[in-house]
Amino acid sequence: MTEETIFAAALEKETAGELRAFLDEACAGDADLHARVEALLKASADAGSFFEHPPAGLVATVDADLDGTPPSAGDSKNISLPELEPCTTPGRIGKLGPYEIIEVIGQGGFGLVLRAFDTKLHRIVAVKVLSRELAENPMAVTRFLREAKRMAAVVHDHVVTIHVIEDSAKPPYLVMQFIEGQSLQQRIERGGALRPAEILRIGMQIAEGLAAAHKHGVIHRDVKPGNILLENGVERVKIADFGLARAADDVDITRSGQITGTPQYMSPEQAQGEPVDQRSDLFSLRPPDLAEFALAPSLDWRAVLRR
Repeated sequence: MTEETIFAAALEKETAGELRAFLDEACAGDADLHARVEALLKASADAGSFFEHPPAGLVATVDADLDGTPPSAGDSKNISLPELEPCTTPGRIGKLGPYEIIEVIGQGGFGLVLRAFDTKLHRIVAVKVLSRELAENPMAVTRFLREAKRMAAVVHDHVVTIHVIEDSAKPPYLVMQFIEGQSLQQRIERGGALRPAEILRIGMQIAEGLAAAHKHGVIHRDVKPGNILLENGVERVKIADFGLARAADDVDITRSGQITGTPQYMSPEQAQGEPVDQRSDLFSLRPPDLAEFALAPSLDWRAVLRR
């Protein structure tokens, strides 16, 4: 059995005892294989640590993993919020600088995602705030701000837009574009399999957005349906969750050999903790079950898109 096959089967085990017994039998004394599968399982369990599941309904274009169902404004009292100033506007939790906080739309290992009203430009935005714990870690703050600046340099119709980086705030936060829509994952779960024309249209838009990021040396590292947002009405693609991204030459912050991403969509080199480049994103973008369709020599893509 390959490590991918063992990993997939291991995900079905319900108890720690069952998992240990299965791995011992499946790996048959191969310590290296056992370690690789355990690394995949750990990566799968920790996949939410960089904010990866967009909330249902309104989707903020943020590089954030959302653990479970996003809390509503009414639940905000149960969440550790950053220090907010009082706000007299009805329906607001408080203020963070010039931003009136409306509700918490997500939380994860890296912090909170808030829906807010920009009082200067009069628009709804998404505010991503670094958690208090990580704000006390200089390395985490450095990575947070570095990734934000690299993301901000990527300006493209199919990539999330960063408006402001408040690096002097305590804790630091980002202000990002807010989009009403759903993720590609939600679109598939609600509407079933996509038609060929939809696959091609969405796939080409994702490829264009990734190409723009790659020109800046930014690798997404977690390309999957949950990180592809579709705007309401036009279903225009916006690539979200660049929280796992780092420049191809960034080796001074992310530890060598660290596995990040979602195992089901990882390239082989990423799953093994090896260095990755732009090709890993392209591997994740290619749907394995559509390989035959995509390579069919008789396929007239223009005709398909006109359907």
